[in-house]
Amino acid sequence: MKINHRDRVKIYKGNIAIYQGFVIGITKIVNREGIKQVISCSGMIGVLAFMPYPNLSQTINPSQILRSLFSGFGGFDTSQIQEYHSHISIKSENLTYLGMLQEVLKITKDWGLFIDAENKVWFSPYSKSHTLTYGLDCFSIDLTEDSSNYYNDIVLKYEK
Repeated sequence: MKINHRDRVKIYKGNIAIYQGFVIGITKIVNREGIKQVISCSGMIGVLAFMPYPNLSQTINPSQILRSLFSGFGGFDTSQIQEYHSHISIKSENLTYLGMLQEVLKITKDWGLFIDAENKVWFSPYSKSHTLTYGLDCFSIDLTEDSSNYYNDIVLKYEK
């Protein structure tokens, strides 16, 4: 099977999807170890960098902005976007969706945004984070173990 530019890639550890993105570059490297194919991916959030956001001035709860931003694309689950504690005043002029997202996150510095590998959008206070470890306590990982043990059970799947 061949991986092409713009294919959607998911990386699984066991049966848990831990990452997804789109292929943006494929390079072959030849060295003493042989030929290796290196695949560069842009995460789901990178797709937002190219879409223009409407010019608006508004006072609104940032959670509402995020829900509407991601619901416009379809395929995103916004059920984990928590309600922010206040409204913000924000202006969007000549911004992309990613630019607007960055403006919201500049104002809500104590809250984090994360898109997991199943397109679920998380927005919550940093103290309640989180999903990067998928419920595992990251301090329980023994870093003295041979790290190849982690890589051996990662499975790459891709969709066209």
